[in-house]
Amino acid sequence: MSECVRCGQCCISVGKTFWMNGEFKDYPQLEALAEKTAVVDEGLPCEMLQMKDGVAACKIEVLYGRDAKPKVCREYPELQCRHESDKMRHGRGICYLLSG
Repeated sequence: MSECVRCGQCCISVGKTFWMNGEFKDYPQLEALAEKTAVVDEGLPCEMLQMKDGVAACKIEVLYGRDAKPKVCREYPELQCRHESDKMRHGRGICYLLSG
């Protein structure tokens, strides 16, 4: 896994409630927050992204540690998926954003 450069690109092109794709059974505070948050991804970036002086951080990671983040977030950009065009794509959120 490559080292995070804290650019925020992993969180910018996903919906604001993308963070809710995590498994939070070991994090009751996050589980409760996810249950009462409306799942409406009508905005960008992920609402857990915080930027300060050009440096990105995930609110989940800041408060609960890296293991609390959704798996897809922890694996970015190494996560690979196969696009319908049968080309390998790297990164999260791009399979549905790219075509061809």
